[in-house]
Amino acid sequence: MLAAIKSTCDRNKEFEVIKADDQFALQLIKKYGDVASNLYRNLPIPAARSDLARLLLLKEYGGIYLDAAIEVSINLDSLYLAKDNLLTLAVDDRQKNLSLTHVCNGVLGSIQNCDLIEELIDLIINTLCAKRYNHEVWYSTGPFLLNLLLRKYDRIDVCRLRGSEFRGSKFQWRSVSGISNSWVQRQKDGVVSEQFYAEFGTGDGLLIDALYKNLLKNESAMKNPWLCNQLAHRFIVEGKMGLAAETLQKAILSLGNYEGNTSALESDIKARLAMANSALSQQTAVI
Repeated sequence: MLAAIKSTCDRNKEFEVIKADDQFALQLIKKYGDVASNLYRNLPIPAARSDLARLLLLKEYGGIYLDAAIEVSINLDSLYLAKDNLLTLAVDDRQKNLSLTHVCNGVLGSIQNCDLIEELIDLIINTLCAKRYNHEVWYSTGPFLLNLLLRKYDRIDVCRLRGSEFRGSKFQWRSVSGISNSWVQRQKDGVVSEQFYAEFGTGDGLLIDALYKNLLKNESAMKNPWLCNQLAHRFIVEGKMGLAAETLQKAILSLGNYEGNTSALESDIKARLAMANSALSQQTAVI
């Protein structure tokens, strides 16, 4: 595996190589708040931590992430086109329709501060907080959510390399004798340790509480009108009308992206917004 890393580096000397460990990733995830940092510490499966860490690195620095076992026999600069914000590798050995096949996350590239990478980080944190897929690494932190996001937007600035054209000739997956994917067996005990849920709770209640206490920075959650409405309710109860009005405005703007019938939700949001604005007007009049 070390030989694969050295060989790739030798062919790409113009690239700066970052070899990150858990402490490196923990420094990057701090900006997402205490809940996200504690969540990372409570991922007992290294593969799950690696799934999240590679995204944090790409968001912070941009570049190309490669699994340590991948040996590249080409110059990586040749993979990028000027229009691309995201670079993916499709596993198309069986499915020849590139729009239907899934992409892996063992080879992943992006520009610095890529909005899709940012949203994917938020989506993984939200999924783990909600305790969804907590016994399946592939679904909770792995390629499933990446593919879900790509199908949601179908953006033209995403480059999809065909794995069938690269596997073997340009990318070699090197295996190490005696080492297996231990996450397959370990995931049955939980992707996130129960200690985290015992301390912070779970589900939407955890997200709302963490956002309210400013323990979580999560733009994707703030694009969910239902969550925004519940968070605004907390602000109103505490008399924080300015924050309530600001949050409810975000809820209104995000209604168009919400699936299902939103008429009742929209009415509730507008009623709360009117209440918050009225309270703010009274406060201004008193002053």
